[in-house]
Amino acid sequence: LASKKIEGWEIDYPHRFSYRELYRATKGFKDELGKGSFDSVYKGVMPGTGLEVAVKKVPP
Repeated sequence: LASKKIEGWEIDYPHRFSYRELYRATKGFKDELGKGSFDSVYKGVMPGTGLEVAVKKVPP
């Protein structure tokens, strides 16, 4: 999948990400930052913006 270019206004608003996008951003949920109340929190970098993010992976 090609990376979608993010427009400036999109950064300020919530966005729903697919599991695939988050999996790629976290390199397979590899770099654990810590534990949350339900599961682990992982470091990620969002494609298109390069922004570092923390992603909490919770059970379905």
